[in-house]
Amino acid sequence: MKICYISPLGSIHTYKSIKYFYDLWYEIHCIWNEKISNRIEWINYYSFDEKIKNNFFLKIYIFRIIFFTIYWIKKIKKINPDITHLQFIWFWSLIALFYKSRKLITTIWWSDILVIPKKIPLFKIIVNKILQKSDIIIMDWYNVKKEVLSYWNYESKIKMIWFWIDTNIFKKDITLKWNNARIKIISLRALKSIYNISTIIKAAKILKENNEDFEINIYWDWAEKDNLINMRDELWLKNYVIFKWKYNHNELSKYLNESDIYISVSLSDSWLAVSTGEAMSCWLPVIVTDNADNSKWIINYENWFVIPNKSPEKLAEKISYFINNKDNINKMWDKNISIISNKNNYYREMNKINNIYKELNKKS
Repeated sequence: MKICYISPLGSIHTYKSIKYFYDLWYEIHCIWNEKISNRIEWINYYSFDEKIKNNFFLKIYIFRIIFFTIYWIKKIKKINPDITHLQFIWFWSLIALFYKSRKLITTIWWSDILVIPKKIPLFKIIVNKILQKSDIIIMDWYNVKKEVLSYWNYESKIKMIWFWIDTNIFKKDITLKWNNARIKIISLRALKSIYNISTIIKAAKILKENNEDFEINIYWDWAEKDNLINMRDELWLKNYVIFKWKYNHNELSKYLNESDIYISVSLSDSWLAVSTGEAMSCWLPVIVTDNADNSKWIINYENWFVIPNKSPEKLAEKISYFINNKDNINKMWDKNISIISNKNNYYREMNKINNIYKELNKKS
């Protein structure tokens, strides 16, 4: 089977998705308007990035959209795929409107339907046209489904595929846990205001005042690092809150297994943050804010804790609970891994997509 992906090629989720089908010996073609990273040998990649760099007119957004659409329509016609899979709707997705695909699958990535159309009303028309043309619409969050159905009754086209965790990679390594050193806490959310890292720093101050022995390692990009570092230093927390560089995803399981607790105090999430699911799959205790679908995966005192937004006192309280009750929480570990294995197993969810491909390909 020949599949053409129109998908953000720099995304780890795109990479892991196409890798699965490459391993099934499908012929894979991937296109997108960006620099290509995470290449897989023997997969055909097509990038628009170099053409933008070397052409003055293509630096103008509207010209870029027009040229991009025409260029890729010709390219896809030449590829002649059995299935075209559009992952994430953006202006570049106009390809899907003008190309007469044999079979079109569209995967919704949350912001493309819940955020962008509210900021750009015209974009809602594009989204609806693409949904009309799609044979199958894939999503992994019920709020997304509700929004899709507000466009039209697309119920018969919708397939729920849960976001996935590779449980063969993200698993407990008991040799890295439970040393007698200070408690190690990990945060993997970006240093942006929406992820509310300041709450973590405020909680650290409370923990320090309570004489708890801990360190918090904060990974990801440094968008607001100066303000956050200044805040940490003013509270005399330099030895307790440590800012790291953005992590290498290939080493993330190791980072999680070297930690004792995972925390996320984001003010907004789409479903359950992928990093939260990966931490749960590593049997790591998780403390997260009550947003999106977090409470559907995490129930207080059953498999760790959900806390209110902007509540450093609650965060400090739950971290202290963990520190003082380590011997009573093994059942929470079991619950976490059971949830991820049953809901979010990479191999099971990818197999669902494979079955969709096969069924769709059978249709004339």
